[in-house]
Amino acid sequence: MRYNLKWNTTGVEIKITGIVTSNEINLLNGKIIGSPHFERIRYQLWDFSDVKVFENTPEDAVEVASLDRMASRWNPKCQIVLINTNIEFANYLDAYTKEISDIGWECSIFKTVEEGMASLNRLSLV
Repeated sequence: MRYNLKWNTTGVEIKITGIVTSNEINLLNGKIIGSPHFERIRYQLWDFSDVKVFENTPEDAVEVASLDRMASRWNPKCQIVLINTNIEFANYLDAYTKEISDIGWECSIFKTVEEGMASLNRLSLV
């Protein structure tokens, strides 16, 4: 998995490419949560649109969601924007969204970065 991580004033944008495993997502998620910037961000935009292969199951999403459940104690209001065009990965993202539905973080899935950014603009988060 390759990724590009971009921090800005109100959030973090993550572009992921290549072959993605659940372990790699967990490690990257931990890096974001462990950052000194994490407590002040209002959104995370995860762009999976250029991923070639997803080696993840919906059960793996529960593990990522449990880390985010703990992280929501330090940052209780964070908008999660997921960009995905791969039907195979949709089940993973749906499971993740369901698992975090009760922690106070809003989570939305879009097909393009432009759609995701537009939703963040409407909420004045960008």
